Amino acid sequence: MKKRTLVCFLIFLLCVFHSSLPDTVFGQDADPTPEQLAQQVFDEHNQVLRRASVKQFLPEIFEGLKGDLPLPLLNIINLAISSIESDATGAGLKTVAATFGVTLTDDHIAIIADADVQGVLEDDTTVALLSLTGDPLARGLDELLRLINESEAITEPTEPTEPTPPEPTDPT
Repeated sequence: MKKRTLVCFLIFLLCVFHSSLPDTVFGQDADPTPEQLAQQVFDEHNQVLRRASVKQFLPEIFEGLKGDLPLPLLNIINLAISSIESDATGAGLKTVAATFGVTLTDDHIAIIADADVQGVLEDDTTVALLSLTGDPLARGLDELLRLINESEAITEPTEPTEPTPPEPTDPT
């Protein structure tokens, strides 16, 4: 009776270790690296990130995000989005930014106000990337910028285009 109990217990332990061993040994349960997060953000949001109106400001914005910030980065992003939602001109946000020595232009405000950009900023993968600090954040942003720069910019139409009506033909 005791041998059978011991054998059952050993089989149970073997099953437990077998199911947890691959995750531990092969790192399948490990957190993604900053570079992997950047790749995921690019893969999910490349249409927005490659838009010419967004892409041209990203080097400057990313460089600013790598510096010393007065608040955690995600708090700053949430503050910026909520400020834009309450004041579409961005005057209040510009004033708050100026107190910290940051100059925001109307182009920066337009990017923050863009619903697609807000969608990117609120995405879980982007939040995971931007919640990093220090060198890991810098590596992730550098990788994301590299991916964006290696891809072609997407130009948006400057004005909405309306379909042109067909030219009338003479019935003959």
